[in-house]
Amino acid sequence: MGAPRADVARGFKNARHDVSLIAKIAESVATVEFARYHKTTDLADGKDSEDVRFVDQLDLDGDGVDEIVVGVTRYENEEFSIYHRTDGSWTQVHLGGQGGC
Repeated sequence: MGAPRADVARGFKNARHDVSLIAKIAESVATVEFARYHKTTDLADGKDSEDVRFVDQLDLDGDGVDEIVVGVTRYENEEFSIYHRTDGSWTQVHLGGQGGC
């Protein structure tokens, strides 16, 4: 595999790329359950930066399937998202917090 094409590489220059993954490990096999991507282009001040962290997993609605709670911190605010798994994919079912300056 040679060097990336110029048009593809251009999107990666002068930016920070963050990928957050949550994996499930069962019988010595890991599978990605949840993935989130964010591109930061304001490298000097970080005003478009985003820090994603896993908070907890618990069955909030009593259906026998754990929901995932994710916290997100940005330049001047914080929020949390709750994701529910339906038919093999994760869907955001709640967004809260959103406090900041």
